[in-house]
Amino acid sequence: MKKFIFRLILSGVLLLAVSISVQAQVYVKVRPTVTISERPVRPSQKHVWVGDEWAQSGDTYKNVGGHWEVPPRHGNRWKVGHWRKHGHDGEEWVKGGWRN
Repeated sequence: MKKFIFRLILSGVLLLAVSISVQAQVYVKVRPTVTISERPVRPSQKHVWVGDEWAQSGDTYKNVGGHWEVPPRHGNRWKVGHWRKHGHDGEEWVKGGWRN
């Protein structure tokens, strides 16, 4: 009986952990507007410009702007994020990231 209760509790905890980590994808029919801003001066030769990115905000996206960043490893390059069409649902934002 104790093993059954333990397995039941463990299953519940795992189910809760999985359900919290799953995030619904947001699709938009009209892309949100971009605020144009000037690129600040490059802090050093090591810094790379990370262009505008978008973050989910409720049922749409918000612009988190561009910024300078030092690559995590020598030789890494920033791959720019992009909008990807998803059938008739609309478009989704595919995040940029560091690549070798």
